[in-house]
Amino acid sequence: MAENNTNIHLPESIEIKTGNVSIPLYGLIGGIIGIVVTVIMYIGGVNTWFNVALNFSWTVALYVIGVVAALQIKKLNDGHLFFNTALKYIFGTVVIGSLIVYLSHYILMNHIDPDFAYNVSVKTASLYEESLRKYGVAESEIEKLTEDMTKHNGYTWNKVLVGFGMGMIVAFIISAIIAAIIKKNKYKYLGL
Repeated sequence: MAENNTNIHLPESIEIKTGNVSIPLYGLIGGIIGIVVTVIMYIGGVNTWFNVALNFSWTVALYVIGVVAALQIKKLNDGHLFFNTALKYIFGTVVIGSLIVYLSHYILMNHIDPDFAYNVSVKTASLYEESLRKYGVAESEIEKLTEDMTKHNGYTWNKVLVGFGMGMIVAFIISAIIAAIIKKNKYKYLGL
């Protein structure tokens, strides 16, 4: 059997060129877009606040901005993009942008217009009540559950942080899927 004497030179380390592609900058751009959408939802009133398309628009914008950042890194590296680099840029952008948006919601609901927060709670309770009725929950139980919802601020610091944390778990999974799709590892056959 013939022995393969081909010498393959594996690089000891691969330096990823990042140019001026900055995760905080892209996250800030996404956060500003999110704040603009928040202002539009606020100006539109309580019903607009619950508009699904508007609520998802700023989230989708964050992912698109994160992908743009990752693709710029890919371009700087002659089409090469490791999964972990793509994930870092996408998820980092989403985390920073989301943090900015969540902080803007907290400030709006607790410091700028607490009455709006109450009206959002009333609307949330109303929607919850409708869904409980559909499932045949007893009226006494519905009244108790919905009354509790309107008594408490849904935008306290703890609730905002829990919402942010839960959102980031989902964001990590989505970012990982997107990173797996856009990565390109030209060294994969060399064991790197």
